[in-house]
Amino acid sequence: MMCLIAKKIICVLLILISGSAFLVSCDSYSSKGSYKMAIINNELDYLDFISAEELKKNNFVSMNHSYDTDVSTAFLTKDGNIVIYVYSVPIRFWNENGKMLDIDSRICETIDNNKNNGYAYTIANSDIKPYYPENLSTEKGVLLVGNNVSYDFGISGIDSEISAKYVEATNFISEETNMVLYQNAIESKSNVFLYPSPLGTNCEIHIEHRIEKSPKFWVSTDATAKLEDGGYITLTKNNESNKPEIVGLIQSPIIKEGTQRVSYGCQWAVNQVDDKKYELSLVIDPVISKKTNYTIYTSFECRREKQPDSAIYSGKPDMNSYLSNSCIIGNYEEYGNGEIMTRFNIIKKLNLNLEQVKSVSYNIYSFDSDNQFEMRSMLENWCSVTGSWSNNYKTGDVTSIINTKTHIISFDITKEFMKWFEEGRYNEAFGVKIKTINEKEGDYSVLLTNDNSLYRNKAIIYLN
Repeated sequence: MMCLIAKKIICVLLILISGSAFLVSCDSYSSKGSYKMAIINNELDYLDFISAEELKKNNFVSMNHSYDTDVSTAFLTKDGNIVIYVYSVPIRFWNENGKMLDIDSRICETIDNNKNNGYAYTIANSDIKPYYPENLSTEKGVLLVGNNVSYDFGISGIDSEISAKYVEATNFISEETNMVLYQNAIESKSNVFLYPSPLGTNCEIHIEHRIEKSPKFWVSTDATAKLEDGGYITLTKNNESNKPEIVGLIQSPIIKEGTQRVSYGCQWAVNQVDDKKYELSLVIDPVISKKTNYTIYTSFECRREKQPDSAIYSGKPDMNSYLSNSCIIGNYEEYGNGEIMTRFNIIKKLNLNLEQVKSVSYNIYSFDSDNQFEMRSMLENWCSVTGSWSNNYKTGDVTSIINTKTHIISFDITKEFMKWFEEGRYNEAFGVKIKTINEKEGDYSVLLTNDNSLYRNKAIIYLN
């Protein structure tokens, strides 16, 4: 089957193992038999986790597989230096044979049974796979298949079937990506765009005119759905020890208006219909709902152990959360002061030596382009689950200050990184805190936190 990427290539999976290239079907989850493939000889021709522009800008000539893990990879530059990227979400997964494969989130046509079951598109390769229906209806929705959970979700109140359309469009953070479009899925001129992520599928609703009713989704699952204080929905199942375990997430919605300002002017409301079905309503702020030309973003996900760990603390307890993929930093009228703490697992994971390290940066995405942030070292252990604003965790000196007009914020954490090697004084598990420099009311930014599915936050390590 043809893979609809860049309108030029046939869908492949390029697995990078010891510098060699291997080819498998674009739908390895269910494929059996032989399919026509295109051969890509250069291992840097396509990588899902880094853009071609960034590869070129940094003069990367090949990959160094000595630092390959599920969240990290390394590149060799023209001058012979090594640069390691450590991502906040997995870029690889282990298949059923115990091999580590690259996640490839490009959209492909489905094959075999999934095609026969009415699903038109899926992801090229991952252990978490969305299946997009050829015709979206009240009964037929998206199937999301993960390691520990599978669930269906769709849009309520569709009068007639809506055909899937493959498009290449600009997403919520203004990046060009491949999507599945369901036109007029909410109301006339209110389109739904779905596109794969390493954790499941992102969902954007483009509202072009004032809608009469709140958008409603249905979710069918054997897990228990619960709206949490952080604004997201957890899906839980009992594990082998008969204890509840989070196996899936539906992220708290955020809104971007025509002015490009991002806000939390939209919330989920959850109603359980029966043992396996839930109705999810998007409750839009009345001020925004009277407007036209805005986009609602959310994400339907399966749960992986995240890397690194993060916690969002706010002056208002109902915004304290550790599973949200976005957060408010600064002083927001409705939620109070907000800040994020994050910790890493880099040094031990990659077995690095202090003498190797030249410099380190940490990169995170802000929806606001006028940013004034500071990063402080954490001096004690903290808990992302039970911690709160009132814990008053000890912090150290300012490690990095940012004044920037761009969306991508790059903190220099070289000195802090060096301290993490000093056994007994600092520990990389303590991590850092990010906050605004000026905490006056109304001075805030919305950031994408560590395990978000829009922008891959990452640490970049330059070795000598």
